[in-house]
Amino acid sequence: MSARAIGIDIGGTKIAAGVVDLASGRVVVASRIPTPVACGGEAVLAACVDLVRDLDAGADLPIGVAVPELVSPEGRIQSAYQFDWRDTDLRSAFPGRGVAIASDVRAAASAESTFGAGVGAASMLYVTIGTGISSTFVIDGKPWSGARGNALVLSSGELATIDSGTGSVVRSVLEEWASGPALVARYERMGGRPGLTTFDLLELASHGDSIAAPLVERAAEALGSAVGQAVNIVDPDLVVIGGGLGLAGGSWWDSIVASARRSIWSDRTRDLPIVPARLGLDAGVIGSALATKGM
Repeated sequence: MSARAIGIDIGGTKIAAGVVDLASGRVVVASRIPTPVACGGEAVLAACVDLVRDLDAGADLPIGVAVPELVSPEGRIQSAYQFDWRDTDLRSAFPGRGVAIASDVRAAASAESTFGAGVGAASMLYVTIGTGISSTFVIDGKPWSGARGNALVLSSGELATIDSGTGSVVRSVLEEWASGPALVARYERMGGRPGLTTFDLLELASHGDSIAAPLVERAAEALGSAVGQAVNIVDPDLVVIGGGLGLAGGSWWDSIVASARRSIWSDRTRDLPIVPARLGLDAGVIGSALATKGM
């Protein structure tokens, strides 16, 4: 096993990469560029190849790649939600190197379990909130992939509930309400000023903006409810929340946590620790590098 590896964390808006010391989790050299999602999978791969060339200058370190897609237990990419790599041979793009492939949420969870907020916990629910919203259950330091690699879909599937007033079935997709892009799009559709970022909206909401405040509050309520229901299912020792939007803090964080606790059914579980990811936005880079240890 190499003492160092390159980790590449591909998100919907950015690609973060770095050379990682595998013993300490320290990111020795780092780089970050926008993700060329609109240009397709080939452009995303080309960007990754350029990052690797710039990072290790011919050292031929092994590479771990974390993708925002479904990944089988054998490391095969099984979805094309952000870009299509299902038939792409990533290993041929990096000749002479070992290449490991992981889902982005499981990579970040692995890093938090090894070096971050989950150290020492027998079980952990890891949730990431950003361009997308995903989760994974970690048992004895290992993220559970499920039978097919699909045990991470927290918010992309349709949810149904009953309207207590009319008795009608209401269907919604959480990611279309509470992800970063969804919040911005909904704010603009409601007459808000265009061109703002999600963090701009959180700031406006904290000052009582008439559009942003209720929008953000409803999103936090829905997110917390989803986290609480996941806790009801797997009963973890703690919950760790990461991702750019998950780490925004302030009243947004407080609202998510309060909603999660309201949604946890057992009073013996309701006070479990719900904490921010300790490794911040480096978790995906560190976790993808750690994936090379299993090669």
